[in-house]
Formats: sequence, C-alpha cells, structure tokens
Amino acid sequence: MPTTSKNFTSHLNQLHSGVYRSVRVLAWLFAFVLIWHALYFYGLPIEMLCAVFGLIVVAILFYRLADAWVLALSLIIVTAVLELCLWATGLGTQMFYRPTEMLRIGSNDYGYVYQPNRQMTMHSPYSDLEATHRVGILEPRDIEFVTDSLGFRNRTDYAGQALFLVGDSYAMGEGSTQACMVTEVLKNTFHQDVYNLAHSGNQPHDYVKHINTFSKMHQQRPRAIVMFFEGNDFETFEPHVYPKMVTRSYQDFFKRSNVYRYTRWLYLRAMKPKDEGEGPVIKTVKGVPMAFSSWYVGNVLREEALQDRYMHLSEFFTRLEGTVAQIIFVPDKYRVYAALLDQPPATPLPNRNWEYLSALAQQHQIPALNLYPALSTAAKQALERNEYLYWRGDTHWNCLGMEVAAGVLSQALNLP
Repeated sequence: MPTTSKNFTSHLNQLHSGVYRSVRVLAWLFAFVLIWHALYFYGLPIEMLCAVFGLIVVAILFYRLADAWVLALSLIIVTAVLELCLWATGLGTQMFYRPTEMLRIGSNDYGYVYQPNRQMTMHSPYSDLEATHRVGILEPRDIEFVTDSLGFRNRTDYAGQALFLVGDSYAMGEGSTQACMVTEVLKNTFHQDVYNLAHSGNQPHDYVKHINTFSKMHQQRPRAIVMFFEGNDFETFEPHVYPKMVTRSYQDFFKRSNVYRYTRWLYLRAMKPKDEGEGPVIKTVKGVPMAFSSWYVGNVLREEALQDRYMHLSEFFTRLEGTVAQIIFVPDKYRVYAALLDQPPATPLPNRNWEYLSALAQQHQIPALNLYPALSTAAKQALERNEYLYWRGDTHWNCLGMEVAAGVLSQALNLP
C-alpha cells in the first residue's frame, strides 16, 4: 500500500477513534445530567443532593456506560410514575392545609410571590395553630385562591389603580376565601378598587421592596396603603438581602412537581426539631376555646417602649417618602379579645407597638389608622350572636373581621 494511502487510513482511524471517545464522554456526561435532574425532583437540600449525586457518579465510573444509562433511565421512569401516582391520588397536595404554602415561589423582583395566573379552590380542614400545635379547634372551610400575572392575590392584573395594599398574611387574607379579602370587600361593597400587593410572611423590609419595585414599574406612581401587624412586624431590625437568581425559573420547574413537594415535605417533617418552643395560649370566650399565638401575645404584653435604634422603622418611612398614602395598624387577636375572655387580664394591656408606629407616622406626616377600636366593638357585638372576627384556631381574622377592617379603611380614605 502506498505511503500516502497508509497515512490517510491512519488519520481516518485516529479521527474515528477521537470521535468515538468524544461520543463516549458526551454519553457519560448526558447520563450524569439525567441522573442529576431526576434526583433534583426529590427535594433534598443542595448539600445533600450534591453528596448523593457525587457518590452515584463515583460508583458508576467503576461500571460500564450502559449501566449508567440504565440507572439514569430507571430514575426517570420511577420519578415519572411517582409523579403520576401522587397526582392521581392527590397525595402531592394533601400535605397542604391552605393554598399559600403550595403556591409560594421565589421572585427576583419581589422576594416571594405565588404561582401566577392560578385559580383554585382548596378545602382547608383547620387553621394554622391547629396545623402546628393540634389545639383541638377544627374550622373546616373552602378557600378560593386566585392570582394575577405577577403572582399576587388579585382576580385581574393591575389596571392603573391609584392605591395598592402592602402587608403580610393579614393584608393578603390568609386562611379565608378570595371574596373575603379586604381589597375584595373594598371593591365589591365600597366600590373602591385597590390592588393587592401583599404576601404572607412578609416583614417591613419586604414592604419596602414591594413598594419600590411596584412604583418603579408604573409611571403613574400609585401610592401604598401599608398594613403593620402587631404580632410580628415590630421586631428588632435585621438586614436582609434579596439575591438575584438566574436559575430561579429552572428551580421552580422542579418545585412545582408533586414529587418535589411530597418528598420535600417528608424530609422537613423528619428533620423537624422535637422542641417546637412555647405552644399557643388557650383561653375561653363564653366557655368556647380560642387559641392565641404565645409569640404574638408576648408582643402585645411588652411593657418597654420600642426604640428606633433597634427597630429602624424611621428608615422605612424615610426611604418611602411620598409613596405611602396610609398606615394601618392591625392589632393582634389577643388584644381584640382580651377584655372578652372568661378570665380577662387584671390590668389594661400596654400599647407600645401602636405608640411607636403612630409617633413615627405623625413625624413623617402620614395618616395612621388603628383598627383596634372598631375591631374591639365589632368583636363584642359579634359575640352576642356567637360569632367571631378571627378564626378561633388561627392567628388570622376571618371574613367578618376583614369586612370590619375594610369598612373602617374606606371611611379613613374618604371613600364612598
């Protein structure tokens, strides 16, 4: 064979060998990618996920490429079957007793939102204190939950409303159906359209982010109504960082699956500390048990005046200068019902949280409204009908409580 022909054949063989090796490497890598994504569906913390994946990679390298693919495809098939079974049986959602935990996702713009453009109705067998501490108070209800394209609890997208409501679970209407929300009552009863930008679990630093982000999105510069909840909005300030995550949409794809939700729930339940801290305070009203958060009760009973060097709420108002139309103080359930208990407190409750907030609002010339007088009067009147303004086994107000709040807010804003 001529030398030229031999060289050509040699180069061709080398090329084939190189292509073969490249294809094998890519096949190995693709198998590992499939295994990683199959494992990601199981809701493990990232450190544990990486450790499990690393062990699998090391073990597989001692076997054949075909074995890696068998494992990858087996994991995918098992995960797909498990997803189908959890969906068909409803187990993928039965660990949730209200929609907010199931629909909560991260957001680079707002920190957290709910899954956008969702409309669902969930049967809730009990409230938050029953779910966490088994207080023996069952209050089953159906909760309609509707979100807009931003992931907030509105039936329609923002349409140029002059006002928007910012706050935590109270402003969002946690534990109650959509029609009972303060913003829904304002619109349907008082003919005032206020956009809802609240999210459960938010704190004052979240309110700042929500207001700034939303205001920058709209040239008409809508103004905020900010609800401060006495139970947990008056805590010592801690700096908060909102990391931008380019992989957020990628992660949300897995988090929305039934497999991720269910296995993550099992993991968190297994890792849950045995010591859950002090349990709820159980009192009776006309002989009927009512549960209160011990943490919130402690905040109501604080005697020492709040100091801004620890709270930093003055910074809150300074940063939002000109964007806040109204401040709302939402009293804790214990404050509203303390005088109505079968064994009421021996002395009047201190009022340090409202005193601190109202002084700052006055300093910054922002109208501040305390809902306590109206809620206290309404709670006494409702009790005569054996009705309540708050869910008895929950930390949140019910439909009647939100209706009272909406009426007072309407009057404060001089709405028709």
